[in-house]
Amino acid sequence: MRLFVALLAAPLALGCKEEPAPAEATAPSTAVSSVRAPVAASAPAPVARTPKPVPSPIQCKALAKKKLVAIGAHGGRAALPVTANGHVYVFAHEEARARATLLAMPRNGDKAAEIGHVTSTKAPDALVVDEGAAYFTVGRKLMALPLSGGEARELAPKVGKPLALGGGKLYALRCPADQEADELVSVEGESGTTTVVASIPRASKSTKCEYSALTVTDAAAYVSDWSKRRILKLALTGGALTVLAEKQAFPGRIVPGGGVVLFQSSTGVQQVSDAGGAVKTLTGDGAMPFEALAWDESDLYILNTPAYSERDMVVRLPRAGGKREELEHFRVADVTAGGGRVDLTVDEQCVYLAHDSSRFMEILARPK
Repeated sequence: MRLFVALLAAPLALGCKEEPAPAEATAPSTAVSSVRAPVAASAPAPVARTPKPVPSPIQCKALAKKKLVAIGAHGGRAALPVTANGHVYVFAHEEARARATLLAMPRNGDKAAEIGHVTSTKAPDALVVDEGAAYFTVGRKLMALPLSGGEARELAPKVGKPLALGGGKLYALRCPADQEADELVSVEGESGTTTVVASIPRASKSTKCEYSALTVTDAAAYVSDWSKRRILKLALTGGALTVLAEKQAFPGRIVPGGGVVLFQSSTGVQQVSDAGGAVKTLTGDGAMPFEALAWDESDLYILNTPAYSERDMVVRLPRAGGKREELEHFRVADVTAGGGRVDLTVDEQCVYLAHDSSRFMEILARPK
């Protein structure tokens, strides 16, 4: 299974733009004259107001075009695409310049904005974005970059991938060298203050921080542990640890919900009860190796890039189980080098695919 990097986008600037919301209208007030004789107090009549219209959301360009389109591009290689705030955020890493640029690509295809840069010979390892900042890791450093722009700053040392947002908090994993357990920590976004939420005992000191994915809900954190090939559940209150699944092949991204936990492995999408137990393959047509997984409330979206195959695919699979649906396929000209499609993400309108070409990286979008 080839490792994927992440995505970026091509420079087309057509699409729907957000219209400014009209000013709120207020009905004229009614003046009340005073009287000399005492009168009984009465509640003022309610002031009639015209409801303020909700601004139309920025429409995904692919939704308007009803087909696969490019929404942005940049030099370098794509890494870690995520959707937030009506944009696709992605790193463009230029190894020769030892620089990674965080881009915000509007989903309507308008010009991408460069949020900021970080100096690094390696691409960032993890990325999450909230309304005010992007948080990412480079090696064992947790960094923060305001979406308004500026310099990236180190938020917390010795904290590495993966990262997750949940319940309004930022979570990460820390692996102290002088301890026999790794730690799930919450991180305060301004000060970088860390609080230990739960501990994960190691198999040995040499296996610290071999985690590939982290997903956080209001009650628990779910972790893919490569060192023991298992899926873990950590209670956010009390820190209780539950092993949900063991002996899994390269466990990856995790999707909890509805009393079950779905997770990526090199042999397909697997399902296990939220309390643990037997693991079954969710895909309706047997094992399906793939590179990347994204999801919404009802479906999984899978980037399938089999090694030495002439065909890459993006497929949709119901979270409740059933037959998968092919959304897009791409011809691979060089099966040794691969097709360059490295990751995907979704929002409520579209699926976004990160693609590396020989000259630049781009983000492709298509309607769900």
